[in-house]
Amino acid sequence: MIVTFFWSSSMVAFAAMVTGRFTLPTAALALSCYPALALGNAIGSKLFGHVNEAAWRAVTLLIMAAAALGAAYRVLG
Repeated sequence: MIVTFFWSSSMVAFAAMVTGRFTLPTAALALSCYPALALGNAIGSKLFGHVNEAAWRAVTLLIMAAAALGAAYRVLG
């Protein structure tokens, strides 16, 4: 799963560089998101296996749904 996300994001980044849409502010924004990504990975690694599967899936679904709704609001609003 992680490999899928890595390759898909890499292809989008490559397409953005080729079309000239990957600018310095975009790179700075991407780098500024890294601490949150690292924190989420650390928390996930600590909790994985200690929380029952149903709760894990529910929390994951809520986080992904919130991200999708936020993105949709930004695009449509």
